[in-house]
Amino acid sequence: FCGVSFAFMRAYDVLNPQNRILKHLTALRHRKRYRTECGQFFLQGHRIIQKASSHVKLTVVVSPTPTTKLQVDQHLYAPKALMDRVVDQTLSPGDEAFGCAAIPEAQWPRFPSRLVALDGIRFPDNAGSILRTAVVMGFDAAVILPGTVDPYNWKTVAASEAVHLGFPLKCCAAEELLEMCDRHRLLPLVAHTDGISVESLRVPPEKEGFALVLGSEASGPSQEYLDVCTRVKLPMADLVNSLNVS
Repeated sequence: FCGVSFAFMRAYDVLNPQNRILKHLTALRHRKRYRTECGQFFLQGHRIIQKASSHVKLTVVVSPTPTTKLQVDQHLYAPKALMDRVVDQTLSPGDEAFGCAAIPEAQWPRFPSRLVALDGIRFPDNAGSILRTAVVMGFDAAVILPGTVDPYNWKTVAASEAVHLGFPLKCCAAEELLEMCDRHRLLPLVAHTDGISVESLRVPPEKEGFALVLGSEASGPSQEYLDVCTRVKLPMADLVNSLNVS
């Protein structure tokens, strides 16, 4: 036994891929409806789990060895090979963990003045990048419009570095967004290549702020927003071909 470390001698809690908790985590990873029904979402990677723990209640964490101390209801240990099989990929060394957490319920601001709205953003990386940027830039909240990827898709959470988990989000239709703009006296804006530059934009004095709609990567904003919103061109955002909004 010379040279062998006995730092971690605990027996694994999970060895069977058909384990009930692993099946629950797999369903959370792949199915939006299941996430909604359970009120939980999947997290992948120790670094993301660590960041998420600042905003949400961790329910389960699975790892091959003990991780940095986390406040979690249930911490299970499983072989790395089994964990790789569950997520159908090789987890990065040092980042070998996954789990789930309760979907947060951040309080919607009473008087929002800076909203960002995601209209048909289908790619998790783009949605996560937009939400992370909105948090960093001091937006009050985000509206998730029809056709947009689930903000609690694990890839969206990873792309946002989990920062949007403490950010107020609301899923609604176009009518509710526009009614919200009227109620809070927000100027509705839509990002468009033919719009005026942001630098040239002047918010009317009767408006208390704005709501910025960012459209689909493939087809741009929905016509219903183009019809009623002021078109603005964002700096460094010539949305060539893919209209990559992020």
